Amino acid sequence: MVISGFQPPPITGGIKRGVKRLADAQLHVTHESVRPEVVRLVNSYIETRERRHTDRFWDVMAEIITIAVGARVADKEPPLDKEEVWDYIDATAVFWNTWNHPQ
Repeated sequence: MVISGFQPPPITGGIKRGVKRLADAQLHVTHESVRPEVVRLVNSYIETRERRHTDRFWDVMAEIITIAVGARVADKEPPLDKEEVWDYIDATAVFWNTWNHPQ
């Protein structure tokens, strides 16, 4: 769905890489079992924080969030706390922007 010209960030590649990393760690989850939760967390952040980040940033974040979500799913733990994920994205964005644009 497109709202006011908004295009969701490209997160499919990050989800695939995250699922592969989980498989490498012997935590087997499927793309379909984690994708809805990753999309929900990413979209809820974008809708709430209204911050723009590069497509590459979201691709990497999708991989990290997929690993976290997948580990929870594999261990049959409750879903991630949304606000905690948002805070992590905020902190990662500060690091990302500093690394890409040192002062």
